[in-house]
Amino acid sequence: MTKRYLPILFLFVFTSVTCQFLFAQDHQSFYNTGIQKKDKGDFEGSIADFNKAIEINPNFSEAYNNRGTSYFELKNFESALRDFDKAISLNADVLIYYTNRGSAYYEKKEYQKALSDFNHVLKQSPKDYQALKNRAGTFIALKDFESAINDYDNVIAMRSTDYANYTFRGFAKKELGRYNEAIIDFSRSLAMQPNQVFALVHRGIAYFELQQYSKAKEDMDKALTIDPNSALAYAYLAGLANENNNFKQALELAQKAININGQTGEAYAFLGFAQYRMHSLAEALISLKRGIDLKPNNAYPYIWRAAVKYSLRENQAALSDLNEAIKLNSNSARAYAVRSIVYNQMYQLQNAKNDLDKAKNLSSNDGFVLWASALMQFRTHQYKDALKDIHLASRQAPKHAEILAWKSLIETQNELYKQAVEDAQLSQQASHNFPNGFYAEGWVNYYQKDWNAAQKSFEEALLRDSTSLYAIAGYTLTLNEKGKNAEVNKLKDKLTQLYPYEPLTWSVNAKVLYDKGLYSEAYKSWNKAIQIDNKDPELLVGRALSSRALNLTTEGIADCSNALTLNPDFTPAYTARGNIFYDLKDYNNAIKDYDKALELQPNDLGALANRVNIKTMKGDYKGAMKDVDAILKEDTTFMLGWANRGSLKASMGDLKGAEKDLDKAIQLDSKYSTAYSNRGFVRYNLDKTDEALEDLNKAISLDGKYATDYVLRSSIYLKKGEYEKVVKDADSAIRLNEKEQLGRVYYNKGVAEAELEMNDEACADLKTSSEKLYLPAKNALKKYCK
Repeated sequence: MTKRYLPILFLFVFTSVTCQFLFAQDHQSFYNTGIQKKDKGDFEGSIADFNKAIEINPNFSEAYNNRGTSYFELKNFESALRDFDKAISLNADVLIYYTNRGSAYYEKKEYQKALSDFNHVLKQSPKDYQALKNRAGTFIALKDFESAINDYDNVIAMRSTDYANYTFRGFAKKELGRYNEAIIDFSRSLAMQPNQVFALVHRGIAYFELQQYSKAKEDMDKALTIDPNSALAYAYLAGLANENNNFKQALELAQKAININGQTGEAYAFLGFAQYRMHSLAEALISLKRGIDLKPNNAYPYIWRAAVKYSLRENQAALSDLNEAIKLNSNSARAYAVRSIVYNQMYQLQNAKNDLDKAKNLSSNDGFVLWASALMQFRTHQYKDALKDIHLASRQAPKHAEILAWKSLIETQNELYKQAVEDAQLSQQASHNFPNGFYAEGWVNYYQKDWNAAQKSFEEALLRDSTSLYAIAGYTLTLNEKGKNAEVNKLKDKLTQLYPYEPLTWSVNAKVLYDKGLYSEAYKSWNKAIQIDNKDPELLVGRALSSRALNLTTEGIADCSNALTLNPDFTPAYTARGNIFYDLKDYNNAIKDYDKALELQPNDLGALANRVNIKTMKGDYKGAMKDVDAILKEDTTFMLGWANRGSLKASMGDLKGAEKDLDKAIQLDSKYSTAYSNRGFVRYNLDKTDEALEDLNKAISLDGKYATDYVLRSSIYLKKGEYEKVVKDADSAIRLNEKEQLGRVYYNKGVAEAELEMNDEACADLKTSSEKLYLPAKNALKKYCK
């Protein structure tokens, strides 16, 4: 019996068997010459001789078997199968016939039939090397990689010098994500046979998955020196170019792979990723779909297509792709990370956290995982922690436009404005077509109150994506600050139409309405935002501001307290609650909240300003002055700092210093009524009566709800002898402050009425003034009411 080995994909072997049968010399002679021709590669000649042998002896099973192997070599698998079937029907005890037929079934992709034949052989001969090896290859085709590895373990134990067994066991391990083990097997195989393109490419893929990119590139480059037409090697070089943020090169390499073999799914996947990173989103979707169609079991194109859909805010479609990716590869850290980002965008924070935890367990240092972590912390206002993670993420992906944009946004929240601008501009350079870098720069400018620069940046973002949520929102708020009401209203409507389920839409609406003094409408908008996301402390504090303006003090305090339950370190909640306590004249609780706010954020200027007021009222002028100096040291453009210091100096008797500081406050904000009120008081006491009157007129025109403004103006009118105006202002003051009717206002009114010869009214009002212990009223009673 002689054997002829016939290598196929997994080095399957066909065996030609020659036996000496006691038949006529003619059929044996034709059989022998058929074997000789087959050995020389003359398969058609061998088939002709086997035909003659079979004609002479139709029951010659060996002739059918060997003719079948010749047909196999000519890829005529149907004819090969017919011959193997015939050989088995003539002699079912020859196991090699089953091995050969199983190999033919394998080539026809009839893997279950192939498996049945190999199992038949191994049942009778468990250590049949060739059947075991061929079955291992069939398990790989069936993607039963565990079974394949078990079979390769056995064949390697039987023959450790066959390099191919290590190659294909390594492949099976790679497919299972056991990359380090796969690399060991590939390396053993390559030590025996260094020029295996298959082993080099797939070891390179294993290195790629382990993010050992330099080793991956080394293997791909070597594979291409052996076979310059390895499409898979070019595809993964494109993947490596993507990881190095060289997207133009990635496009070229992926296209080269496709030109060599248009069926290379990985090439389309890496092409789509490069297009995504260059913000060619429509092209990316086409490429990634092609990659998925060609290789539906590859998780990566699903992940990257989900990233594209995330950028398009098609969240449900993105989730569908990510669910499929995780089904294909439950150990993909990036799949969980990107799904966490999508859930974050959908405000499903618990789902986002669960996925983030899984991603961190799988690969805590992956750039996408770190990005997802930063977004989670940003969402929960843990800006310092977010900053750490986004810095690490940007090191992993230094030219990732979206990560750089988020780094800029997070730095803005940490008031690192210079770095934020630099990163926003780097984002723009990384992908000039991507809107994120432009709107990130817009938000930096917005928080720095550079409205013109902010407007320009948001407009640049909207040129690239007219539907960008963060660009429209920032543009709306910027134009609101510039007082462009008509444009603001159009943008608000656009936000509502495009993003009715986004909390940001309603918080922007609320901010605009609040600034217009439409507190009730603002309150309703905050409610809508909170209905979508009731775990965001910023939204709760926003509603508390509207509650304060509507005198809904209980609700406002509750919202601030709930915000602090969600985030005990959320400074604005302490400040907002302190302000409500301040309004209620609960100064002890107010100052506790201001103290806590300032402990967390020493430059919280609003908390400092109101703490100044409380300390001033309590006579702690030294402590108040310390706070106000801290305010102005932090920000010389903070209007309330100058206003408070002016009031404080007035209380301390430094009227000229007070006037100077109040001048500065009014320069910074010409619509702040309190500054005019206080400067009017100072000027009145400096005997600048006319200037004081101008200030009080301005204060009342801006906000005529403060009784003290009318009282002081009535005093000026009394001094000027304009008695009717005195009576009118006095009535306004009394109406506004019924609970604490001031003795002075009744005095002013009474004297004016007396001068107008309204004697009964005058005496009644002067008597009320005297009862309120306003001392000049007694002398006036003596003068006018004898």
